[in-house]
Amino acid sequence: MGLAFVTGLCEAAALMLTVRVILLLTRQEIDDGDVSLFGVDLSPSASLGAAVVLAVIAAALHYVIAKRAGALTAETMYSARRRVVGDYLHASWAAQSAEREGALQEAATTLASRIAAVVQATALGATQTAVLITFGVIAFVVDPLATLLVIAAGIVLQFVVRPMARRTASSTRGSDAPSVARRTAARCPPRSRAASRAGRRRMRSPRT
Repeated sequence: MGLAFVTGLCEAAALMLTVRVILLLTRQEIDDGDVSLFGVDLSPSASLGAAVVLAVIAAALHYVIAKRAGALTAETMYSARRRVVGDYLHASWAAQSAEREGALQEAATTLASRIAAVVQATALGATQTAVLITFGVIAFVVDPLATLLVIAAGIVLQFVVRPMARRTASSTRGSDAPSVARRTAARCPPRSRAASRAGRRRMRSPRT
């Protein structure tokens, strides 16, 4: 988690330096102003260099975090498989014979892979949450009012978009049945008119 917070800090600082240099360029004040970041005044060229260095540091930290997450996933899968096989071998014959065929293979492959996937998703989710919290804190320090407005707009959009997504999903499910019927009808060869007339005549003629 500490690396995640440092990564978020580096990314936020690099983004702030880049945006402020771009603002100086658009205002044509590149020779008259300096970029200030947390009380430190930097020239535009030094700001761009610092942004590049911070971006490289953030990329390196992301690599370290991803490598640790991969190692944690592999260790989790190895531990799960080892525990499953060990418990099966140390179980009694009655317990082993009571298991259905293929249960050991399923537990050692499918279930262990699912556990590892959950661990990996949890680790990456915690990392991204830490980075997002860091971004939010820095944004609040820089401009509290704008940060609160953005958060409020995100909450409002969440409540507005959710009913629309539900309606879209329900309409999509409702339109699936006619499309299936059309595909089924398209697959069936149409009956000829002569065969249809002959069938109607047979139905109308009395049975002997």
